[in-house]
Amino acid sequence: HSFKKLNNVYLGNEYSNNEIATSLKHFKVAYRKQNNICKTAAKAISNGKVVAWFQGAMEAGPRALGNRSIVANPAIRKMHESVNEIKSRENWRPLAPSILEEHRDELFENSSFSPFMLQNHVVRNNWYKRLPAVVHTDRTSRYQSVTSDINPKYYKLIKEFYKITGLPIVMNTSFNIGGEPLVCTPEHAIRTFYTSAIDCMAIGNYWIEK
Repeated sequence: HSFKKLNNVYLGNEYSNNEIATSLKHFKVAYRKQNNICKTAAKAISNGKVVAWFQGAMEAGPRALGNRSIVANPAIRKMHESVNEIKSRENWRPLAPSILEEHRDELFENSSFSPFMLQNHVVRNNWYKRLPAVVHTDRTSRYQSVTSDINPKYYKLIKEFYKITGLPIVMNTSFNIGGEPLVCTPEHAIRTFYTSAIDCMAIGNYWIEK
């Protein structure tokens, strides 16, 4: 057999901006359409907001990979606690980051390309104190490598965050709350957003705040 290399697992449902707008109107949600949703979200994350990020086709597998994610600022220590609380997870449970692939070597020792967030590596000396929300007690972190060809929108979000903060990395965890499966549909996203302590949501090109 010849096996084709799987370079992404965005295999699930996808919803157009029109479909998303129909759901938002149905639930009478106040939203703003954005020309640059990545920049809007990056600004909020840099200001310490917890942002739900709902874009493109849902990912398969054990990790959220930037299409059904909750994203936060890894430089703010309390984000670890806040996000675990939102998700009803024990506070000792680690949270992982997504990093622009071209900066990976700068932050991690002996690391390799990891698009599926399955590898743990030591964070370099000059970096681990700057990323308290995503580094484990043994100074390792389980990162996701993000490239513009595999996920252009998520890449752009991290790039915008990098422009604002100088950090080429964001905290990324799955968009769901305790006992619930990963968010799939716009309706599920809206319900989860409003029944949780998540601050803002970027759903397609629409921006929602509480």
